[in-house]
Amino acid sequence: MGELINALSHKDPAVQLKALRAIKEIGNLAVNKLIAALKDKNSDPGVRPFVADLLSDTKDQRAIDPLIEAGKDNDPRVRSRAIYALRKFRDLRVLEPLCAAMSDESPDVRRSAAYALGNVEGEPGVERLLTALKDENADVRTAAATSLGELHDPRAIETLLNSLMAETDGYARRRMAGALAKMGHPAGDEFLLSQLTSPDPGERYSAASTIGDVGAPRFVGRLIEVLHDKNEDVRMEAAQALGSIGDKRAAEPLLAALKSESYRVRAAAAKALAKIGDPRALEPLTAALEDEYRPVREAATEALKQIRGR
Repeated sequence: MGELINALSHKDPAVQLKALRAIKEIGNLAVNKLIAALKDKNSDPGVRPFVADLLSDTKDQRAIDPLIEAGKDNDPRVRSRAIYALRKFRDLRVLEPLCAAMSDESPDVRRSAAYALGNVEGEPGVERLLTALKDENADVRTAAATSLGELHDPRAIETLLNSLMAETDGYARRRMAGALAKMGHPAGDEFLLSQLTSPDPGERYSAASTIGDVGAPRFVGRLIEVLHDKNEDVRMEAAQALGSIGDKRAAEPLLAALKSESYRVRAAAAKALAKIGDPRALEPLTAALEDEYRPVREAATEALKQIRGR
């Protein structure tokens, strides 16, 4: 086990991945070893953040207190990963340390805490997230807005509206709008729909992605139109968003996208059709098994399995 832990800091990513897979196979029996590795401050600096990730994956209650303690470590990398790892534990013990981490000097730690608070209900967490909408770091503001959208707390609407108007970072603004849209506020919808017509393809792409995260059927008609966007990445993201929403109105447009000149759009369409599950897609997906591009063939294979298995 010690050799596997050390391999996590190997310079070769393939060696790291092999070690990760081996440790996961060992399963929960390794929790005590992982906790010991997390506490070992004499280990390689790159090891302990990886260990925090692994403990998070176990969801073992024994990991909570050691992760909370690691969230106070001198190394901001360890603090950040330990705090983020706590998102997997729906336990009241994690709320106070996550709120405390929102005041950390490291923006990476504050960002991790903001994302983690999206999985923990409680008034103190909501209050800290609302305050974080004014953080000096745009990534922290983005994380706070994302988590407020997950929590669906109506107390956040007014602050989100004000922050949306004042925000200068484009990605943070889209996440704020997405949070408002998740809570059904029209200002969120209006902003995201306006971004779909932006001259900047990056903004159109991000808007489609955010709409997919919102997952509301009211956006289906507009996303269908975006399947014809001149930018390949935007079309691909629109297809993925339609899959995330899962509305059957998108089936025929996605079947048309399955014939796109872009193999990336074809693959995205196949994956979206799998989520929608319309049996009309069986024949076109079967034909896609002969596509010249492997990602399309793989997406079609998986889609057929999912639709036939319904």
